[in-house]
Amino acid sequence: SALAIGPNILPVFEQLGLTSLLASISLPCPTLDIYDSNIKKMGTFKMKKQSEVTGYESLICSRPNLYELLLSQIQPHNLIMGKKILSYEENEFGVSVCCSDNTVYSGDILVGADGAYSRVRKNMFKKLRKRGLISKTQETESPVPCSVCWLGVAKSQDPEKYACLKEPYVNYSTVVGGNGLGWNVINIPDDQICWIFWKQLDISKVSEEGYFQNAEWASSNDDGIMQWFQEAPCPYGGAMGDLMKSTPPGLISKVFLQEQFFDTWHHGRCVLIGDACHIMLPGAGQGAMSAMQDAVVLANCLFEMKKLTTPTISAAFEDYQSQRFRHARVQFVKSKLMTRLLAGQSFIERISRRLILNFLPYAFQRRILEDITAYRPQAIFMPRAEVRGTGHVYPQKSNTQCMEDEARIRAANVWLKVNEK
Repeated sequence: SALAIGPNILPVFEQLGLTSLLASISLPCPTLDIYDSNIKKMGTFKMKKQSEVTGYESLICSRPNLYELLLSQIQPHNLIMGKKILSYEENEFGVSVCCSDNTVYSGDILVGADGAYSRVRKNMFKKLRKRGLISKTQETESPVPCSVCWLGVAKSQDPEKYACLKEPYVNYSTVVGGNGLGWNVINIPDDQICWIFWKQLDISKVSEEGYFQNAEWASSNDDGIMQWFQEAPCPYGGAMGDLMKSTPPGLISKVFLQEQFFDTWHHGRCVLIGDACHIMLPGAGQGAMSAMQDAVVLANCLFEMKKLTTPTISAAFEDYQSQRFRHARVQFVKSKLMTRLLAGQSFIERISRRLILNFLPYAFQRRILEDITAYRPQAIFMPRAEVRGTGHVYPQKSNTQCMEDEARIRAANVWLKVNEK
């Protein structure tokens, strides 16, 4: 439902000239409030001074709105929708994908950006095992889900009923409900409210109970537990059922949350990005941002290629993984820790949450913030966005930074033109 876009990726939106459009569909998030099941505030994460360190506010928007913004920047004829890849084949000249409707598409490379249940990854690992390049026990593709989550975006609400909608910023509220239950509410522009409800699963019983049927996103408003959720109190006032009832069925989804970090991100002319190679828990809002960083770094590596041979492409993919692997691993660990902090319900997690929310010194919080936001990769084939804020920013591996005309010339010299049939 809601999606966070922070200083680690905002410079790229600035390079693309999309900051104004992004601002029109998002709101800044100065705080994150945590409540117990009786809507008694347990503590607050304060992010008001983040812009001083980073030069940017942390923004929150709805996922559908961001999709619409990005799609509006792409020529429709460059997109083919409604396809499901079954398999792919490659040789020294290129790669072809076979779809469920018997269509075949060919190109120079295949980028698997198809999510946690990536069909591209599944096919790539199958090829690697067949060739003895990874063992049968390596890169297990069936991680056990740790939570099941329902989420949606309610239609425009009455600001008189929900006073927080009158504010020019996000009121991010999380409820730790006990018994493995919890929920969030997040307001976004146009008086809409994103809501999320989750239930932690007993991992030892997941398979027995048939919770997980290998389906990622499925429309869901018929689960028995949702009846309980409708009566749960909303931090904005009223009950969560009020928001559910004003959410179009098409905007209610169900997802099984899991986490897994793969060590193999590419082979031959195929490469993985985002959830296809690192599945993160949503607590720290790192998943989507990490996927966008993958795309930026991969684009940089492809841009620096001199020719389109398989060895050159493989070298570019290896460069991409070497640049991203460590940072993605750090984001993966932080996502796990933040999710436990916000939603964990064990004794140790409850004590840790209380200590961090109420006794963590500001100087230490600032140091953590500076470390988290120092990694801000930019596209090397566009004019660089200026470094903002007082915090340190990690240098990028490539020293190349092309101006627009130079980038166009270099791209024309590298990429083969496809003959229109």
